[in-house]
Amino acid sequence: MTPGHGVRPTQNVRSAEVATAAARLSRTGLDRRRLLTGAGAAAALAFTMNLPAAGTASAAELDARRIAEDPFTLGVASGDPLPGSVLIWTRLAPRPYEPGGGLPADRVQVSWELAHD
Repeated sequence: MTPGHGVRPTQNVRSAEVATAAARLSRTGLDRRRLLTGAGAAAALAFTMNLPAAGTASAAELDARRIAEDPFTLGVASGDPLPGSVLIWTRLAPRPYEPGGGLPADRVQVSWELAHD
């Protein structure tokens, strides 16, 4: 095991690379716990910044007003099935042959629902 790390390097990672990366982190004063805490705080901030203010229309209501027709004109594709997962892909494009798929330049909130049937 690499001293102080508690993990054994895999075949793809050499001990020297792990030691070098650990040394770089310790020089910056950033340890794994601080990195994870910072990443969690950034994710929470990003999530709360997208919540609508009280008394305003929800983002879904605003987007529904801007997009009148079915925006998923290309359907849904799936592939790479594994025993515990599958890849599902679609493109939000009400007019797929126009630049940007016919969508406005600003962000559009998309929600999805997965059924078990």
